[in-house]
Amino acid sequence: MNVAQLIQNLLNRLTNEEREGRKAFGLPPDHVLDFSDFPVRFSKQIVSELDPATAEALRQYPTNPSLRLIRAFVLVLIGRYADADSELAVYQNLAPAEHMGQMRFAARPNSPPSSGLPAIHGRWPDRPSFFIACDKRYFQIFAAPLLRSLAVQSPGAPIHIHMMDTDADQWRRLAPLDLDITSTHENAASFIAGHGIKPETYYNTARMLRFAEAAAQSEHTLCTIDADGLVVRNPMHLLANGCGMRIRAGRFEPVHHFSACVVTLRKEPTGYARTIANILDGLMHKPFWGADQYALFAAWLHCRPHLTLYGPETARVDGASIDGTLAFTAGAAKGLLMTADTPYAALFRRYSAVQS
Repeated sequence: MNVAQLIQNLLNRLTNEEREGRKAFGLPPDHVLDFSDFPVRFSKQIVSELDPATAEALRQYPTNPSLRLIRAFVLVLIGRYADADSELAVYQNLAPAEHMGQMRFAARPNSPPSSGLPAIHGRWPDRPSFFIACDKRYFQIFAAPLLRSLAVQSPGAPIHIHMMDTDADQWRRLAPLDLDITSTHENAASFIAGHGIKPETYYNTARMLRFAEAAAQSEHTLCTIDADGLVVRNPMHLLANGCGMRIRAGRFEPVHHFSACVVTLRKEPTGYARTIANILDGLMHKPFWGADQYALFAAWLHCRPHLTLYGPETARVDGASIDGTLAFTAGAAKGLLMTADTPYAALFRRYSAVQS
């Protein structure tokens, strides 16, 4: 087996062995419950083999961008963040069109702060609130069912809606819902077009930026929920927490270590929310898919705030069970929700069929 085949074999095994080890030990495969398990617990041997294998591969093929990126991710896994930054800088030079090369872990990204971001109209919430941000299309398909599920499980719950396109009052069509709604909006169309950004990539990145900006000035806890999630049980206890989120073990790419499906933040001494916002602000001209989760992780490395780790009782993510406070789906499954035979899809159809 040559070194390239060895690396691919190890990468293929990494997440699976971590998940199987966690299940065998009675731990949830998709939720870290203790930071001693992060980033890996049951696949440490694989990581130790990836270290020399990737170093040797780069000695043989020093100008291969993919190998350079893989090497950087291995260094992140073993905690050599400054070395990872050096590899990412080389990768950025080798593949300037690949925006993931902007990532940094020991140092903040070297992209200049963005300018000309769309103006925010309205005021961020000044009370404990749930928070969702999306565009009009995503609101109609996904956020409306989410809001209906929240109204059922927690009547009168406070929620802040941030719309990222011209239909700022989209949410008012749900006015009969028993929710206490505040809102802001921005018109991102000209910024997106002017910088050649895929709209979905902008929305994915900006929704965490806007949430972090709101939380950085809030003395109260804010909780962002993926707009394509659903509320299964009363989630009000999340607004009594400080900083918290779901974290995953055994994931190779650093854009998948910290999950953005449910995040609670507030203004606190380490400046965690502000650091997340600053990192994302520096990426907004060239955002990449997963930048939101990268920022959660990289900012944590700098600030080390105390985090409440949300387990499956808070965030169910596999679609096969909705036995938790919140439930989520992802990837291709989102396109099958009107026909799929899963508990999540059935619940989604229930709330999609409701007319407000």
